[in-house]
Amino acid sequence: MATRKWRKSRREQRQFWKNATEEARYEYLVDSVEALEEIVDFHNCEEKALLDLLQKHVERQEKVAFIEIGCGPGRVIRKILRRVLEDPDTWGKSIKYVVGVDFEIKMINRAIESLIKKERAIRKLVMRGTAYEVAETMNTPVREVKKSLREKVFFIDADARFPFLRCESIVPVVAMMFGTLGNIPETNSILQRVTEICWPKGEALLVVFDRKNCAMGKERYSKLAQLDFSPLNGTEWKEEEGVGFFKSPSGFYSRWFYETELRSLLQRHFEKGFEITSVSKTGLSAVVRPKLMIRRKIVSYLASRQTPDKVPYLRLTCPVDGHDLEKGGLPLKQDSSIKCSESKHFYNIHDIMGFRVPLLEVNG
Repeated sequence: MATRKWRKSRREQRQFWKNATEEARYEYLVDSVEALEEIVDFHNCEEKALLDLLQKHVERQEKVAFIEIGCGPGRVIRKILRRVLEDPDTWGKSIKYVVGVDFEIKMINRAIESLIKKERAIRKLVMRGTAYEVAETMNTPVREVKKSLREKVFFIDADARFPFLRCESIVPVVAMMFGTLGNIPETNSILQRVTEICWPKGEALLVVFDRKNCAMGKERYSKLAQLDFSPLNGTEWKEEEGVGFFKSPSGFYSRWFYETELRSLLQRHFEKGFEITSVSKTGLSAVVRPKLMIRRKIVSYLASRQTPDKVPYLRLTCPVDGHDLEKGGLPLKQDSSIKCSESKHFYNIHDIMGFRVPLLEVNG
């Protein structure tokens, strides 16, 4: 009997792999319990650092918007939602929004599918009764609890010039996990975006891979490529103008940083009071805050134009000129088409399994 079950399981795995998309394969190899032991350990360490950071804001009873740039298939977002469900009286009241930003709409689709179809962060807790307890406390049906979670979570499609989020009365906490910062060649540009999101009182957790351990990275990418994850086929280590990175013929890119290199880069954009610490065996992390001079620059810019009354929610602002997008505040309305009056960029709101995603439709 056990042998037949094992054979059936192997057949199911082969069938899954045959039909799976690249996004599903990525989640299986990198963001699941089936991932390499080294990757699982890395995830556990960086997740602990993030949860400790958010816990400080929760203990201060601040209203927080958690924004993950490079959310991938939603591993971190599911972790945050699990805390929200497990502790509705503290985390549930403090974490007002959970926003996933990714550079591929396919990965956003996968994140939403993983969150809802698998419901790792929701279904298990409902089975244990947590959602029912929340519903009883709130005097609300369980389906309304699930609906409120959907209304708390948003996904933003980040193309080459994605609309960044600005908070006025909510503390933004930004995360770039698992080396996401190194996956973006325009490093200074994305760090400038992070400062714009974090202003005036937010902070960001940045996790990168340690260049002194790049030999371990080469071994990791080789193992993943052998498991038929095609984007990593032919990955090679390269060094150009002092920058070290892995690159594959299919476009995979991952920059790794020395600690001194990372510190020099971050000091251009953030206050110097941050510390760089180790993450597992191959990573480095830092909690950073915007520089005061950047805050003054933005304060001066906002004072130079008419601004609407402060609203207690996140705003989407145009990546071209920084103006607020019309109807660009969260929560987004499904039937709305948000636009910038200055640059004429339009974003239509698409509904994906109950989540609303703004996609750039017309470049005027």
